[in-house]
Amino acid sequence: MRPPFETITPGEYLGPQYSVAAVGNAITELLGVVVKRVPDAEAYEKAEPELVEKLLEVRRRLIWADLGEGIATPHWGAE
Repeated sequence: MRPPFETITPGEYLGPQYSVAAVGNAITELLGVVVKRVPDAEAYEKAEPELVEKLLEVRRRLIWADLGEGIATPHWGAE
């Protein structure tokens, strides 16, 4: 059994793709945080912009430290 951060979904023709569950599990393992899962769309909508910005800052720091390569998405560039 692979650790969550090594879980790869089928589709090798597209290259390795990490599942959302695997990413969530890896965050839980690495940070020791279990996210509360309460179905409250309004609360998530309010909190999401700040959370995304904080995660993007972590992403920028990892790229700056040469610990990974940024991947462009429809929402942000590779930098």
